[in-house]
Amino acid sequence: MIGQTISHYRILRKLGAGAMSIVYVAEDVVLKRQVALKVLIAERNNQHFHQRMLREARAISSLNHRNIATIHEYGETSDGIPYIVMELVDGQTLSDLISGGSLTLTRVLEIIEAVAEGLAEAHHHKIVHRDIKPSNIAINERGEVKILDFGLAKRLISDHDVIDEFVQRDLLATQTREGVIIGTPMYLSPEQALGVRADARSDLFSLGAVLYECIAGRPAFDGKSAIEICAKVARDDPPPPSRFNKLVPRSLDEMTLKALAKKAEDRYQSAEDMLRDLRAIRLALPKSADAPPAQNDIGLGHAPRASLITTLTDSLRRPRLYVGAFVLSLCLALLTFGIVSMFHRKNESRTPSVEAMNYYRDGTNALRDGTYLKAVRALEQAVKLADDFPPARVRLAEAYAELDYTDKAKNELLRVNAPGAELSALQPLDALYLQAIRFKLGGNSGEAIKKYNEIVQQAPDSEKAAAYVDLGRAYERDGNSKKATESYEEAHRLDPQFTAASMHLGVLHGRNRGQEETRAALSAFQDAERRYQILNDVEGQAEVLYERGVFYMAASQYSDAREQLAQSRLKSEAIDNKYQQIKIRLQLSTLFCISGDTEKAAREAEDVLAFAKENGLENLTANGLINLGNAFAASGEAEQAEKYLKQALEVAQYYKARRSEGKALLALASFYTGHQGKADRIRELVERAASINEQEGYRKYAMQSQAILGQAYVQQGNYPAALSAFAQQLALAEQMDNQEQEGLAHEGFGITLAYQEDYPKALDHLKEDVRISKSLEKLKPNVAHALLNQGNVLWQLGRYPEAKAALTEAIRLANDSEKPDQEFVASHHLIMAQLWLSQHEFASAQGEGILALRGSEKNRYDEVTAEAKYTLGLAKTLAGFPRAGQKLCDDALDIATRIGNQRLIYGATLARSLALLEAGDAPAALEAALKAQEGFARSGQRDSEWHAWLVAARAAERQRDTVKSPEFARHASVLLADLESKWPPVDFRDYNARLDVQYFRKQLEGLLVRP
Repeated sequence: MIGQTISHYRILRKLGAGAMSIVYVAEDVVLKRQVALKVLIAERNNQHFHQRMLREARAISSLNHRNIATIHEYGETSDGIPYIVMELVDGQTLSDLISGGSLTLTRVLEIIEAVAEGLAEAHHHKIVHRDIKPSNIAINERGEVKILDFGLAKRLISDHDVIDEFVQRDLLATQTREGVIIGTPMYLSPEQALGVRADARSDLFSLGAVLYECIAGRPAFDGKSAIEICAKVARDDPPPPSRFNKLVPRSLDEMTLKALAKKAEDRYQSAEDMLRDLRAIRLALPKSADAPPAQNDIGLGHAPRASLITTLTDSLRRPRLYVGAFVLSLCLALLTFGIVSMFHRKNESRTPSVEAMNYYRDGTNALRDGTYLKAVRALEQAVKLADDFPPARVRLAEAYAELDYTDKAKNELLRVNAPGAELSALQPLDALYLQAIRFKLGGNSGEAIKKYNEIVQQAPDSEKAAAYVDLGRAYERDGNSKKATESYEEAHRLDPQFTAASMHLGVLHGRNRGQEETRAALSAFQDAERRYQILNDVEGQAEVLYERGVFYMAASQYSDAREQLAQSRLKSEAIDNKYQQIKIRLQLSTLFCISGDTEKAAREAEDVLAFAKENGLENLTANGLINLGNAFAASGEAEQAEKYLKQALEVAQYYKARRSEGKALLALASFYTGHQGKADRIRELVERAASINEQEGYRKYAMQSQAILGQAYVQQGNYPAALSAFAQQLALAEQMDNQEQEGLAHEGFGITLAYQEDYPKALDHLKEDVRISKSLEKLKPNVAHALLNQGNVLWQLGRYPEAKAALTEAIRLANDSEKPDQEFVASHHLIMAQLWLSQHEFASAQGEGILALRGSEKNRYDEVTAEAKYTLGLAKTLAGFPRAGQKLCDDALDIATRIGNQRLIYGATLARSLALLEAGDAPAALEAALKAQEGFARSGQRDSEWHAWLVAARAAERQRDTVKSPEFARHASVLLADLESKWPPVDFRDYNARLDVQYFRKQLEGLLVRP
């Protein structure tokens, strides 16, 4: 048939033949690709074999797995002969490799694992292969393992399902018909040999027989005829493989013989079970097996079918982690960025080996899925096996950077850029990829994202999903969650089976916490978990459980979070993944803390730190310690919070983990915000963090730096510096389209401008904060705070109906939450007290002030306590009780001075000056008023400053100082005029209509008209 065309497939050459069909290499003349064309032998074109071909096509078409050769089409020739068009696996069969003697023990186990993974997928779809043998296992040039020939495959429909009659006939005929399915009897299960029902465990027996032959160098069952072999399969137990190969460990002997148990119930009950033992044995291969064995390592009592079996494995060759977590995207990863064509060099010895490429593939997949320690270990092996392999080194640098091994990452990049490093052979897409990672690790995230976008545009369709995941990771690193989500969604759309995209989507959707986002997050996690379960990927399952636990923690669903994290921990311990265990246990400690059990949190933290130290993994604890420190801070455990945050910083600095160091510096700075006398310390910490963020290109942390710095300046009363910091935060947020940070920046602007008493501008920013908070599901919990801030500014502009509406909605939202924020409630009472005071409703003001004071003193909210005391003091003073008012103002001033809050110091001093004046102590009132005025002048608080000048003028008048009194009054009048000129007319009109403003303006006018 060579040279003929069937449909649009031109037959090029014969590839092989079996009992019922011939396989050709053909060219798809439409798609311009080579395929395998399986054609039924004309003499076999009867009902039985016709149905057999159709069954094979149907079986494979229902499967989608990297270790199963893909079917493209089923059809019939014009003569009615059926054919199947399949993926062309261009490489060698396992039979060829066994005969060639080139297999290592490690490679054997890798191949058997891959076959087991493919069988797990088939069995999941109720399909049994029933003809697993070395000639039906192919390994292509990229090292990918493919299961071929599902011609005997059968669906498990009922308990009465038995082997086909014609299959038995075919089997028995092999003793007299040379060349027909020779070798098959050696891999049959006892059930098949006896002609009874074959289920999934039959395939595992066959796979055990294949494994036996690979490691022992001889078949488990042999004989002179198919009947003799079948008798041995049904009756005899083979000797342990180690009898013929002393390199085979006892554990491998035991698992091989278990797979070959006569009774199906004594064997592995699922491919997943077999996979678990295979992986554990491969990862535990001893160092003593490194060298090739001597001739007498394999017994010579029976001529081995394969030559010497060697092993190149030690305990560091593969990570002590489950390395199959990302094989779902195996084909994509191999295709991505032209790996096969990456190094068509003049010197063929520089082409990476298949083993190096496999490690590179595993590391790349691990990077995309976020398991960075696995990525490091796989990529370290790739560069060890192929030193001159730039893509592996760049990916290794990326993995080091993700784990915060900054120096190691830079060293790998230096090696890529070293003189003599051959990069000229790279294809254009590969060169873009290298440039993108260089920019990313060099801190130029903007240029990195540009390169990743170019990769997405240029990548062929088969590689686009992987390219979009890489683009999403770049956006995520840069802090642009919106663009990252869009990239992952596109990757998922292109390839719904791409587990990495599902995992990333689950994490990002989970951060938003809205109803729709919650559903999307849980759906993405469920999708990823399902794929990991199919693959029996325990590490992947643990990762999903961990991320889902973090999601539930953020949603305050603590019992659900605890359950997920506990399950995650069990799975990570089952596979001895110490990195995962440390991460999970620190998260559990954080959970204990935020759910109120701080003692248990501290005990667990100390235990896990000891565990990390014992295993030499202290460098992996920095991020967990930061989260734990923040949790203790939120729980009011300041001493523990500071302890763990400082410990995180020390670990990060010691191991030169620059990103963790920057995060720890910011966490400490944020912790110190609000603490007495810490403003300078906060600035120092933030400036150090900002330097790291700028050098390393962590723009999302740069936004946080500016936010914390702005808060520190506000606390210090340096409002211009605070506004500058918030302006930088807002600019970065707008550049990266980060609406969450935009909202926070507007909040910082609004509060600072309100403190500076530029109420019209403050209101503009606070309105924007409310709008953004309402528009983003993630920020819905912030709406109450945004409305509280807005209401606070509205009443100061005299817009009482709007203010009361905003404040009423704010407290309703706060009370609707599962656990109302008591500081928020106290602040709400305080603002209401100030609102009523401005309307001279003194009784209402005192009532709200007392409620604010009770809540703040009980919970030690010092700032609220200080402001509530002097607000209550003003209410008592104006109500005619100046001595009581003075006492409250004195207390407020003491608290404000102790915590070092300049705004509160000035406010308490002004309130005290008025109380002193009304109590008849004019000299003390004058002194206090002038002190307050100086502070207000420095901070630009024109509203309070004119009030301070007014009190000073009245105090000077009481002392009959006819020079100073009118002078001070004129200062107050000038400031009022300044406000009128700078504020929009409608805003000044409403402000001027306030009852308290009218009251004080009348006093001022009286002072100005006096001679």
